[in-house]
Amino acid sequence: MSRGLKVLCGLLVVVLVLAGAAVGVSRYVAMRTVQSRVAGQLGVDPSTVHASTSQWVLLSVFTSGTLDDLSLDIDRAPVTVQGSDLSLQSVHGDFTDLSHVQSADELTAGALEASAVMSWDDVSTASGMSVSGGTGGTIQAETTVEVLGAEVPVTVTAVPTVAPGGAITLTDAQVSVATVDLPDTLVQAVLANTQDRLVLPDLPGGLGYSGLEATADGIEVAVSGQDVRLSTLF
Repeated sequence: MSRGLKVLCGLLVVVLVLAGAAVGVSRYVAMRTVQSRVAGQLGVDPSTVHASTSQWVLLSVFTSGTLDDLSLDIDRAPVTVQGSDLSLQSVHGDFTDLSHVQSADELTAGALEASAVMSWDDVSTASGMSVSGGTGGTIQAETTVEVLGAEVPVTVTAVPTVAPGGAITLTDAQVSVATVDLPDTLVQAVLANTQDRLVLPDLPGGLGYSGLEATADGIEVAVSGQDVRLSTLF
């Protein structure tokens, strides 16, 4: 190989390395910008927000305003339920086929899959009952019922499911009362009242609940949506 060709190859390697570094820096800066913006909108510490993308080359962001995917992890996000200021924990969101990336107001995800946990303490606060996790994916809600003028403690054990709109249904339910036998009509009234008091946060348009599971940490919910404008979320 001639000396001139060696020099040319050497320069090419240098250019490729510098180009790779520039792309890496741009990707890093872009993710840091996303983290800062989301944290600012939520009013949380930026160190609790983590953004990533599998797309290493971000040229399409500048040329067409698109991004293949974006993942967000948020340690804790504030939310209001039944007038109570609570929080969602371990929030994770996968956004795909993003468009209008250069505009914060118009940034849209073609699809969104997300999950979050509401702690049992927060579930209890929102519902006004003592709610905890049971065995086999069940929840246990402790409430009271009036029998012959006296308030009688009642424990409801059931498997929770959720409709897309957020309504929780209790299935395979059992009602335990320590001192009296409740008539069936009163049992059904207790179940209905317990269901009505279990309320999840309202979701922005385009999103719906796609799953719910009782875990050791709280109620874990799954959320999904199509053509979701991110400005409605943060």
